Amino acid sequence: MENNNESEYTNSEDTSKNVNTGDGETFAEEPTSTETAVTPGKKEEGSFFKPTAVKGGDKRIKVPLWVMIISILVAATIVFQTTYVVLTDLYERELNAHKINVISENQRTSELDEKLSRTYSAIDQISEIFNHHYIYDVDYDTLIENILYDYVAETGDKYAEYYSADEYRAMMDDSAGNSVGIGTYVTYGSNENELDKNLNLLKGVYIAYVMSDSPAEKAGIEVGDIITAVDGVSLVGVYYGDAVDMVKGEFGSTVTLTVERDGKTMDIDVVRGNYSVETVLHRTIEQSGHKIGYLRIIQFYEVTYNQFKEAVTELQDEGCEGIIFDLRDNSGGFLDSVCNILDYILPKGPIVKLIYADGTTKEIDSNSNCIKNIPMVVLVDGGTASASELFTSALMDYDYATVIGTTTYGKGCGQVFFALNNGGYIKLTTFLYNPPYSDNYDGIGITPDIVVERCYDEVKNTNLFYLTYDEDAQLKAAVENILSKLK
Repeated sequence: MENNNESEYTNSEDTSKNVNTGDGETFAEEPTSTETAVTPGKKEEGSFFKPTAVKGGDKRIKVPLWVMIISILVAATIVFQTTYVVLTDLYERELNAHKINVISENQRTSELDEKLSRTYSAIDQISEIFNHHYIYDVDYDTLIENILYDYVAETGDKYAEYYSADEYRAMMDDSAGNSVGIGTYVTYGSNENELDKNLNLLKGVYIAYVMSDSPAEKAGIEVGDIITAVDGVSLVGVYYGDAVDMVKGEFGSTVTLTVERDGKTMDIDVVRGNYSVETVLHRTIEQSGHKIGYLRIIQFYEVTYNQFKEAVTELQDEGCEGIIFDLRDNSGGFLDSVCNILDYILPKGPIVKLIYADGTTKEIDSNSNCIKNIPMVVLVDGGTASASELFTSALMDYDYATVIGTTTYGKGCGQVFFALNNGGYIKLTTFLYNPPYSDNYDGIGITPDIVVERCYDEVKNTNLFYLTYDEDAQLKAAVENILSKLK
């Protein structure tokens, strides 16, 4: 995924790479997106080992490193105890239903055992060398966590991830609306020119959106503020993702933000606390005597369904005659969330067909049509992925909406979380999913009905939060399309 320019300040990371949450995670991934929710402390780059203190003359007897690593790697390899499955439909499935072929599985297991045996031997040798010759202590906790991150990352599944227990818990809390942090969407500026070539900040972190009843709102943080320092540490020259991490922290802790506003600088103390992440933003656009609803979905979380319904109801009550669903830069989210929303929109019929590794399939259907037949448009781009693509393709298949923008990311596969004995989880790709009536778009993307580039050349790199109506060519095209249907 590219370097994102939009993040959510929570105690759980983004997706700079929504966020969270690709997929928000797990029916979606984080593709090349410009925004995501920030997920907690992934491993830092660099050495597995942290120099701490020089060993004394009496050398302690250490437990060989391979003993610890074997137990964890074996657990990650063969002990898949599912305690939470992000996708609701998979709760009822037995784990052994994922076997592809008994013979090939046995052969693969035998080959894996042989390779792991050689690896354990090498790790044992490395452990002994460090125990006898290294002058500092080894941080075994960090070492083992990093081994697990890398083990999953190197499997070839580009959507697979390892989550520590804390990371997984924070992600689930975010999805359920129990986020911890200051409660803002932030960017590194209005466009990519706010970073140097190494993605370090040239000025600071920009507040793009302040969530309702959040710690940031209570402290007086405003849209347009630029955070130039955190607890007295300047953000100039700091890597964007590191700057985001500096603002995050534990519930009840205080962070002092140095903020630039209207040319003046001030310090604002913010007490980190709970808030509900706002995944749906909406407003009414008035053009040519008509009211058109604009509804942007940033991520498909558990809380998104109710937020979506509330937004649609408000837009209908305001007399909107058409509605625009903006899924640009939406990297996806939870399967049950997008399916609930599609059930709310679509008439009776199929929503999605899941195709598992063993060839079995399962169809999820819509039971009712809850939105009256009004003109609809879906806005998409290269950051529209996974659950967002299912939303898009479903409305296309039912001829419910015109799709405007550029070709989407192309992710038509889903992931499941598996619990590990150490309290962590791995996210693994286990199925493909097809739209109601059209073909799978994995690796291909969805071509819009009307292709329109995002912006005009002079503002083509501007973040969506900062685009005006006149600067947003895709949004203007969507409004014009709806107006043409109202004549």
